Amino acid sequence: MIISIDAEKAFEKIQHPFMMKTLSKLGLEGTFLNTIKAVYDKPTASNILNGEKLEAFPLKTGTKQGCPFSPLLFNIVLEVLARAIRQEKEIKGIQIGKEEVKLSLFADDMILYIWDLINSYKRLLELIEEFGKVAGYKVNAQKSTAFVYTDNARAEEELLRSIPFTIATKTIKYLAINLTKDVKDLYDENYKTLKKEIEDDTKKWKNLPCSWIGRINIIKMSILPKAIYKFNAIPIKIPKSFFKDLEKMMLKFIWRNRRPRIAKAILYNKKKKKKGWRHHNSRLQDILQGSYNQTAWYWYKNRWIDQWNRIETPEINPNIYNQLIFDKGPKTNP
Repeated sequence: MIISIDAEKAFEKIQHPFMMKTLSKLGLEGTFLNTIKAVYDKPTASNILNGEKLEAFPLKTGTKQGCPFSPLLFNIVLEVLARAIRQEKEIKGIQIGKEEVKLSLFADDMILYIWDLINSYKRLLELIEEFGKVAGYKVNAQKSTAFVYTDNARAEEELLRSIPFTIATKTIKYLAINLTKDVKDLYDENYKTLKKEIEDDTKKWKNLPCSWIGRINIIKMSILPKAIYKFNAIPIKIPKSFFKDLEKMMLKFIWRNRRPRIAKAILYNKKKKKKGWRHHNSRLQDILQGSYNQTAWYWYKNRWIDQWNRIETPEINPNIYNQLIFDKGPKTNP
């Protein structure tokens, strides 16, 4: 079973005392820790009613909005829950080689991989509830999703009755990637939807008052990053017609569904040295195909190494944050 956890107002509910205690336990000390304490020492806020400022009230929860350090503080606090899940023997993860994988984290997005469905998820809910009482973390059950992989109809029926999360029947989304039960469905659920999304965007932007060079820049800034992200995340076999269709859509957008003012042979000529052309003369199909090939080759070359799991350290190093600026860190015995 895969569970996608959605935190309810994640950055606004973290308790300040728990956050400070977590930072101390992780080894932060000295000037850096004192700076964080100064920022979160007795913060206050006040409302303005009819132009008059009301009496200030204390803030005991939440990280500061707009602060680039807030996501890092939240991640440090959430790592306490992640470590508890990894260390809990009653929660069974999936086995990848010699590693048992239980979860993946990115900012406030958490996805869990559970093997023993009946016993594991009950202990998981207990851990999340215990963590929420001390840290202020609360799961949004309506937005959290469970994706069940089982051939046992009886076990699945029991889970559907007891799990408080929404049950996904076909796909589950994590970091804009639709995960499916069968690998063969990845293309339909991800690349076909990507093509439809790009088609809708180009139709929506077709009347924008900008030059053809401006439209190329729109493609490079708004469309290509979406496609490249998909290729890097899911380097599966893709038919050549997919790249050709994308290229046709983009060329129609560049020339506003009219006859091209510049021949493709000239536009794609990489040897062209005329000033102003060098940033616009790469074939769109080459860019997309090259990104896909690069990722596929990287995965193949390192196919004996678990590529998606190796970035998730099994247990966070307690001294990993000691080298931050202004902080010498605690002394450790060799």
